[in-house]
Amino acid sequence: MDTGVTSTELVELAALEALEPDLGDRIDAGFAQVMALIYNRTRGKTERGRKPQDFMPKWGPVDHDAIERKLRAGIEMMREVRHGQTGT
Repeated sequence: MDTGVTSTELVELAALEALEPDLGDRIDAGFAQVMALIYNRTRGKTERGRKPQDFMPKWGPVDHDAIERKLRAGIEMMREVRHGQTGT
């Protein structure tokens, strides 16, 4: 299956994501950890403890097409930067 993406581009995109993750993808987990910590430190003795999962939002189905568009846009941006075509 030819996706038009080289293995080098895929590795570069993965490295970029590792350095500059999309905050929206990870902020929910971070807030859930903080909420669980606060809740567990301030709860009454008779109340049960909570886990971060208890504070995670319930999202609908994953939009795979939107994810693919985002990845393709990132790859295209890397190609433009590599070839000096940033449009600025």
